[in-house]
Amino acid sequence: LIAGITGIPKVVAFPSFLEPLVSIASPQPHHEFLKDSATGIKSQTSTFGPDTSMEEYMDSLGIPIESHFATTEDGYILRMHRLAQSRNASVIFLQHGILASSWCWVANEPRRSLGIVLWKLGYEVWLGNNRGNVFSRNHTLFETNTKEFWNFTFADMPHDLYAQLRYVIQHTKRQRLSYIGWSQANTQMLVAGTKFKATIGKFLRRHINLWVALSPVAYLKHSTSPLLKIVANMDLGELVERVFPFGFLTGGKFLFFCYSIPIELISGSKQLHAFEDLLCEATLGEVCKFTSDIICGQSSKDSRHSIERYAAHFPSGTSMKDLNHFEQLMDLGIFRDYSYGRRMNKVIYNNEFPPIINISDFVVGIPVAFFRGSHDDLVQSEDFIRFTKEFPPENVVSQKLYQGYSHLTWLAGSDEAYLEWGTDITALITKHNPLPGLDL
Repeated sequence: LIAGITGIPKVVAFPSFLEPLVSIASPQPHHEFLKDSATGIKSQTSTFGPDTSMEEYMDSLGIPIESHFATTEDGYILRMHRLAQSRNASVIFLQHGILASSWCWVANEPRRSLGIVLWKLGYEVWLGNNRGNVFSRNHTLFETNTKEFWNFTFADMPHDLYAQLRYVIQHTKRQRLSYIGWSQANTQMLVAGTKFKATIGKFLRRHINLWVALSPVAYLKHSTSPLLKIVANMDLGELVERVFPFGFLTGGKFLFFCYSIPIELISGSKQLHAFEDLLCEATLGEVCKFTSDIICGQSSKDSRHSIERYAAHFPSGTSMKDLNHFEQLMDLGIFRDYSYGRRMNKVIYNNEFPPIINISDFVVGIPVAFFRGSHDDLVQSEDFIRFTKEFPPENVVSQKLYQGYSHLTWLAGSDEAYLEWGTDITALITKHNPLPGLDL
């Protein structure tokens, strides 16, 4: 989560006390020499920056990459990236969180980017992209400048999960694979295994040999993210959704605040100004005074350099309705479908209130490992404990709290952090999804 917006003209004056931040130069592309001893990857100079394409970056690392497309039942066309192997290999599917994309799994230094490390181990790695992000902005019926295209939340994304995993299984002929999700990727998995238990849930049970949930988001009642708390407490979600109906943080220049470092990226900052101006005015200046820790949390386990790399391709966009749905979870402390207001809920759900998503009803038979950090502003202990008490215990094969980790450490952590959690996740994967011919 960060601050930014695209596609909407500036509506009010940008707060004068933030003007100096806008002049900070864009980070220059990183040039690095990849040593075989550190990564085992092709030794050559690689370029990484906001203008680098996924194909260019993978090619610089000597990793073969392909683009594949899956179409959901409701018409969204999703682009996936495949890091291919030259032989028949076990398959792992990685899914990003809110506002992110497939970039999040490869944006850290190669030696601690999970997507790259798993490929180097010999796995065939597929990187998914949910509807509305930079790689998945096509539809069989709707254009992206229509409200119909952006009419979705995470509660609709089980269709994305099903379409992508079904495609991967059909393409690779591998009937079982591992699923690794970060943040919202686990929320959509929870919805898939409960709300869609009879259909998508059965499919997932049949084909997933391990689900690794990094910072799983369900209950948000105790979230300490100040920005999200203010948005929830002041009911700003519906206001922002009305002002920005055609997608949220979908590209263009923005400010990404982490560790009080404002990093201006990509192109054109008017949309960011419009969004921040709106929040400044609606909260009487409260939101404007915050910097990094209001959203991503701070951790000594995170790398400042890696956060800059991560920010080069973040945010990648979603619908404002999606963010509004998370606001509703925080506001009420209930895990349920999207609320349209009592009158419209009656029309849509035949009830004044949206249906509860019953976590205890999650499909049994999918082995899951829960990873969370002690300094995660979004996934607080009280909410996580409540969630795990309701989740079917027979599914849980591992659960660990990592001291000092933030919500971003899995993607932008230091060597020290990756040595710890990377070792743990590799052990789980090789146990539940061994490579062909690997004697365990």
